[in-house]
Amino acid sequence: MSTIIPDATWNNTTTISNIVPTYNIDNIINGYIVSLDTENISTGYIQIVSEGVSMQIISFSLEGEHHTSTLNNNELYYLGNLKFAYKTNDTNYKLLTNEEVYFSLEDLEEMATDVVIKRSKSVTPYNAHTLVSNFQTAAMVKVGDFSGYNEHCSPTAGTNLINYWGSCRGMTNLLKNNGTTMTNTQIFQRLYTLMGTDATGTARTKIVSGIKSYMNERSIFPQIAYSSTGKLFFEQYIQGINTNTPLILSLDASTDHGYGNHSVFGVGYLGIYAIIIDGWSTGLTYINYDSLNLARYHHIGDF
Repeated sequence: MSTIIPDATWNNTTTISNIVPTYNIDNIINGYIVSLDTENISTGYIQIVSEGVSMQIISFSLEGEHHTSTLNNNELYYLGNLKFAYKTNDTNYKLLTNEEVYFSLEDLEEMATDVVIKRSKSVTPYNAHTLVSNFQTAAMVKVGDFSGYNEHCSPTAGTNLINYWGSCRGMTNLLKNNGTTMTNTQIFQRLYTLMGTDATGTARTKIVSGIKSYMNERSIFPQIAYSSTGKLFFEQYIQGINTNTPLILSLDASTDHGYGNHSVFGVGYLGIYAIIIDGWSTGLTYINYDSLNLARYHHIGDF
């Protein structure tokens, strides 16, 4: 692994520390989350899902723990597209977001069906491990860093984009307000306002305009700033990464519910995997691109 992924944390001492099954809406096991330790330190996970009669690695990380690891003995349901839910009692299920929203089994069935219908078989593997220029995970934030907010994944992803250009690419004006260096919380709060985010989430049509307004306030004017619906083919995603332009990806869990949508920050690729900051942690997550239910992508760059 270390010859494929630079600074890989897995080696001959890496062991499995825990295996958690995931279930579909019929309470049939549809995969596993395998946690790994290296020299008694948590060094990531591998998520495996069933694909017909075979099993497929859908995502993995080389550091930390999976964000569902705190659920202990709750039955974990994987709905596809980075969406998990768990059973709270005999009739209710809670989606793993920052919002206290509960669903019936029928709701989950519809979400899972939407994900299956929208999946696309378009991925050509690219074997080089590639990240956008000078990328540093230390500059990233996660939704849990901002307490008191619900459904705030889009301004979180926006904060990561601002931090990338400001901290990793030297555009330090993006990290300041009238010459004073801002905290991550201050950057997030400004984007939260400019994107029009509220307790129900962010309108996807306002993600790029909010980020662009934030940049314009600091006399920075991107030549590329657009949001596009429709399928972003893996080759197009690769092209963005190869030009050192990270993308914000808006994912759908359902077309009929206002819940379960999510924004992530795309920063690289390896093989058939997009490398993202998923918002649940600040580490790199490798997600099978074909598994993403991508509704819209947001492209900002060329300064």
